[in-house]
Amino acid sequence: MTAYDVAGAISLWLQRGGGRYWVTTSVATGFVAATANAWAPLVEIKR
Repeated sequence: MTAYDVAGAISLWLQRGGGRYWVTTSVATGFVAATANAWAPLVEIKR
């Protein structure tokens, strides 16, 4: 879990603070991180 996940979970639980935005940020950050980490092995395999 990331800090965004924790912030989103607490915010949703308390029904304050825009929890859905925190969760969306967490998912988007996860996709970006996964994409950034996935391209390097593909480049290495291709060489």
